[in-house]
Amino acid sequence: MRRLQPNRRGIVVPTQQTIHTAGHLHAYNQPTRALKNLENIIEGNKPRIIVSRKQGGIGDVMMTTPTAKAISKKFNCKIDYATDFGYLDGALVKVLHDIPYIESIIPWREVDFESYNAVIELTCPCIAHERPLVQPINRIDLFARHAGIRLTDTSMDYVITKEELDWAEQYLVDHNLDPYRLILVQPSSSTTNRDAPVQKIKRALEQVLSLDRTAHAIVITHNSDNVSADWRFADIHVLNNFDVRQIAAIMHCCHLVLCPDSGVLHLASALHKPTVTLFGPTDPHARVNYHPEAVAIWPGKDLHNYPCWYEDPGDGYLCWKRLEEPIIAKCCLALLHDDLLPESSDIVTYGDYEQARPLYEVL
Repeated sequence: MRRLQPNRRGIVVPTQQTIHTAGHLHAYNQPTRALKNLENIIEGNKPRIIVSRKQGGIGDVMMTTPTAKAISKKFNCKIDYATDFGYLDGALVKVLHDIPYIESIIPWREVDFESYNAVIELTCPCIAHERPLVQPINRIDLFARHAGIRLTDTSMDYVITKEELDWAEQYLVDHNLDPYRLILVQPSSSTTNRDAPVQKIKRALEQVLSLDRTAHAIVITHNSDNVSADWRFADIHVLNNFDVRQIAAIMHCCHLVLCPDSGVLHLASALHKPTVTLFGPTDPHARVNYHPEAVAIWPGKDLHNYPCWYEDPGDGYLCWKRLEEPIIAKCCLALLHDDLLPESSDIVTYGDYEQARPLYEVL
């Protein structure tokens, strides 16, 4: 059983559990010692290393890939990866497929951890760093820090096969979808408090399609959402219950992605796709800071006790109520046409985008 101990700042943290075995060191919640131990016991032989992330979601697993890549490079070896095969019909396994520095993907319950020289357990607590008013930290950095590895490359990896790309291109042809100014829209995330109001996304998309007759859109829906019929308007094509790898392949062919803080955002980042992403209770400074192609819209940044992350702010999520459809539409149009972003204090970006200024400020 893990015991909780207060530190000097009064924050309760779990005590560290380290298991020593013959010739190996398995460090749980102290993977730094596991990596340092490799430098001492491995001479000339490639070590056996496994990275473990036992739970979802898709974005979390993708955000561990920079750490896995850095470990592989540091020790000049491929690594194994243990994860949950049951999550969303194997979605966590699918996003890791064909990544060149991952040798095998294994159900975490079936791993013989004793057979590895080092076990890098990345099912580490991230929520503790996402309390209201705390300094935003990207989980890419949290995972690397937890593993004790220094990152020189913070990019996430995802590999689309030629067969998948051929399938996606043929899918667009079969459904008369031109990739030119094609928008991939995901209206929801894996947690409801991160879901932007779907009707606001719909109205914003209607504005985009009415102002740019060359634009059209694909919307990802699920039967459980009960919203498929709501999207059958104008130049909208609905993808219902598609596989994550099919979504990624189609995304690769699209011009722009529109989504909330979700796994689709991280897929777009790995594929270097221009993205308009909507944030409410979570902080975009801990998500899009490594995604220079993204433009985040965050109407809650000046609200009291925001970001509230996964806690109920007690105001009925005023952040989402303040979200304005015209700002969404203008950002989408700006990225579609490589134009200036609208002037708005709600916009957060780490790219080199420029904002439009009122004329009187220029004169």
